[in-house]
Amino acid sequence: MRPPGFEPERDRQAVPLNDNEALLSEFEEFCRIDLQLSKRTFRDGHVPSVKRFLRMVEKPISQIQVADIREYLSDVKADSEPKTYNNHLCGLKRFFRDFLQKPELIATFRFAPISEKPITVRTKQELQKFYSGLDGAKYRLAFLLYAVTGLRRNEVLTLRLEDIDRAKRMIVPNGAHETGRTKKSWISFFDEEAEQVLNQYLAETGITSGSLLRTTESGIRKAFKRAQLKTGIVVKPQILREWFCNELGKLGVPDRFVDALCGRLPRSVLARRYSDYSPDSLKAIYDKASLTVLS
Repeated sequence: MRPPGFEPERDRQAVPLNDNEALLSEFEEFCRIDLQLSKRTFRDGHVPSVKRFLRMVEKPISQIQVADIREYLSDVKADSEPKTYNNHLCGLKRFFRDFLQKPELIATFRFAPISEKPITVRTKQELQKFYSGLDGAKYRLAFLLYAVTGLRRNEVLTLRLEDIDRAKRMIVPNGAHETGRTKKSWISFFDEEAEQVLNQYLAETGITSGSLLRTTESGIRKAFKRAQLKTGIVVKPQILREWFCNELGKLGVPDRFVDALCGRLPRSVLARRYSDYSPDSLKAIYDKASLTVLS
């Protein structure tokens, strides 16, 4: 059972407090079920942040004080960018305030201010040079999908062949109909250049169903880093998403349709104005723009 003062008001299964792994496992379930957070948010963010904190503080949870959290966050701040600091703080807030229901331990800590830098959009020539430095059809396909669909990093990584309508060159991300508060997806499309590389990739790999790219975020990052070393050009999935938005705007696509293709439409809008954002309407708009990267 939990230490005195740490019992949540609701009835939850007791976990030995000297068993951090069991406690973190219950915290993960709390994030998944109670808070309805995405797997990426808690498995790659909150749980590792709390695990690192518990390892560094080396104290029983019942003895942790505000000063312990302050000392830990001071070290994080000294070694990290503001966004990284905020990610750690967010995980600790979820753990102490929401999970353990001890808000007084974390209430005084504020998120670090972030100064947004102006976006520098890559030119098409720079993207073409970077593309030439990529090794293998898998990473060339990933590059093109990021550049011509507007999909987020994880939406491309988790694509299944079943999510692609090859006849219409249409993609319905497999998270398109999942519950989400901040990030949603709708549909997007790809051009003939990406279609050609997709066909080449499928012919080489023999993939007929299931996961499309069969790689990880780390795999994409390393492949892009290799291309960067060859070409001297920095390109990341987010940079390609930004290029997609900027390029469609230059090609005359209204912002509201760029937002739809990027998954930035509230569900209420889709419900009220579905006809404006139907697959056929969006495909006509996308095809008319004639977006290309390699030509």
